[in-house]
Amino acid sequence: MLYPENNEYLEKLEDLICEICNEYSWVLSAHRNAAWFNKRDSIDLFAAETGINLAEIKYMLYERLNPLVVERITREIRWRILDSFKNERQGFEELTNNWAPVCSGSVGMTFMYESPEDFCSVRSRIEACMENYLSGIYDEGSTSEGIGYWQYGFSFYVMYYEMWRRYTHGRYNRFSNPKVTRLASFFNSLMFDENNFVSFGDSNPNEDMHLWLQHFLKSPYNLHQHILLFHVPETNRKPFLQSLHNDNHM
Repeated sequence: MLYPENNEYLEKLEDLICEICNEYSWVLSAHRNAAWFNKRDSIDLFAAETGINLAEIKYMLYERLNPLVVERITREIRWRILDSFKNERQGFEELTNNWAPVCSGSVGMTFMYESPEDFCSVRSRIEACMENYLSGIYDEGSTSEGIGYWQYGFSFYVMYYEMWRRYTHGRYNRFSNPKVTRLASFFNSLMFDENNFVSFGDSNPNEDMHLWLQHFLKSPYNLHQHILLFHVPETNRKPFLQSLHNDNHM
């Protein structure tokens, strides 16, 4: 994308995409239990993320990718993610930890990109997963998973609902929920300084914070209240999803 005149980068990306599409399963090996051993369309954290990543690459580079690669992406996402989710209940739909927002948020965004006509039929299940996630958050907005998985799970919660907000032209705004506001400030309560956090659960005391998430939390959705954030130079702010640098795509 940075060098559109250089086809070498695009060709390497196409090769990488084809290799990903050739994988037996997108599920992380450590997550493959006996029930999933011979099942290629299971959805875990990594399968869900792969689906949304490919869907977004396809959307952003649709006019430049080889049509055969575009067709391959579409076909793989359809049977591995969309049809798999529509046809059976997923294990992450029963969870209240980071799996709930990461998996459901990724799947929901993939539907919005790839099959918006089907999104309405699955949205209630996505919303239920997000409610499960919030039910696992303490009332004061904390999580026993620690700062690392707070960032992992909450970032997908934010991405999904921001995409849905823009998808509906602002008619649906989940960020007004007071519990979400408190959850947004969780990392601030664990900071010793800019580089060190209270470490518990599955977290790292030197956790790197996503700059785009910090930037988003300073947005107009009341998530910035009581949050002390570092100054993030404009040139270092990482956009998330195509919507942040092309607000008119939905």
